[in-house]
Amino acid sequence: MEDIDKFQLGDAGVLFRVRLLEDGLPVDLQVCNDKHLIFKKPDGTTMVEEADFYTDGADGYIQYVAASGYLDQTGMWKFQGYAAFSSSSFHTNYENFLVLDNL
Repeated sequence: MEDIDKFQLGDAGVLFRVRLLEDGLPVDLQVCNDKHLIFKKPDGTTMVEEADFYTDGADGYIQYVAASGYLDQTGMWKFQGYAAFSSSSFHTNYENFLVLDNL
């Protein structure tokens, strides 16, 4: 069984980071036109969030920090990275995470 990250309903400050690769090498994102993390909630709602570089973008990493109230549904979520250039675009594989209810 896949080991997935677990968070609590309403958690804030959760960091989501992905690395975009092409042929196993980091995609240099320094000149990309657009970079996002795409989230899919348990009810199927999709949200697109503008991502930040982890460093300067040359390492292929982008990230998003969830604000208070963002993780507003319990159940299995998915997220995926995306970056676009003038003549190409890249998606990461999606990752799952679980949001659990509070007592």
